[in-house]
Amino acid sequence: MHVYDVILNRHSVRKFSDQTIEDSIVEKILNAARLAPSWRNQQCWHFIVVKDKSTKDKIIRCTQYFNQSWLGNEPVIIVFCGDPQQSGFNNQQPYYLVDTAIAYTQMML
Repeated sequence: MHVYDVILNRHSVRKFSDQTIEDSIVEKILNAARLAPSWRNQQCWHFIVVKDKSTKDKIIRCTQYFNQSWLGNEPVIIVFCGDPQQSGFNNQQPYYLVDTAIAYTQMML
């Protein structure tokens, strides 16, 4: 499959199963994000893999303010964090936001 086909067939999932995801698959997904380009290759992102039900429930409660009520059954939540101290600025815009978004996009694809 070509990358353009992947882009054309991408869709947003709003309903997740509670099926267990193998650690090797989570590692591949994280590696896809790690390989993303970033400002001066600083890789300003940090990913937190959450499997603990209690912690996931707390995250889900927080996301309800942002209309993310579709969360709830997923076996894993990956939290993205961008560190502005590990990135730069271009035209007075902080690049850690761009870098983290690019990494997220690669992970999603």
